[in-house]
Amino acid sequence: VYAVEASSIADQAKILMKSNKMEHIVEIIKGKIEEITLPEKVDIIISEPIGFLLVHERMLETYVKARDKFLKEDGIMFPTLGTIFFSPVTCDALHQEQMSKACFWENKDLYGMDVSILKEKAMSEHFGQAIVGLFSRNCFLSSDQAKHEVDFRRV
Repeated sequence: VYAVEASSIADQAKILMKSNKMEHIVEIIKGKIEEITLPEKVDIIISEPIGFLLVHERMLETYVKARDKFLKEDGIMFPTLGTIFFSPVTCDALHQEQMSKACFWENKDLYGMDVSILKEKAMSEHFGQAIVGLFSRNCFLSSDQAKHEVDFRRV
């Protein structure tokens, strides 16, 4: 089993494998999937390729690169499918939260500097970002939804 991780958690995983006498079963490889090499192709790739809308942090792109580079022709991927759902929502609490973040830019005396000139841009940025979270059913403006399914084996 090869476990590939680019962050420093790979160092901790190595310690765990060694302390549990599993380093001969699980080889921790610290590095980016695009930059590492493996001694062989693999039967299964298990990953967490899901950012919001499946593309945040370019995780889907890395998952596909891992598939193309390391998966045997008859190999399998977990997960295999991803689904993006879209539905219009409104939420006063969320709106107020975003407004409070942007209110910082109303400051006319931040250590002697007037930053209020940037408020409009801040509002655009805060309200232009995707919000990841759970919404109460009463926040949905419609029961209609759009969805798009992505098959990770073919994308």
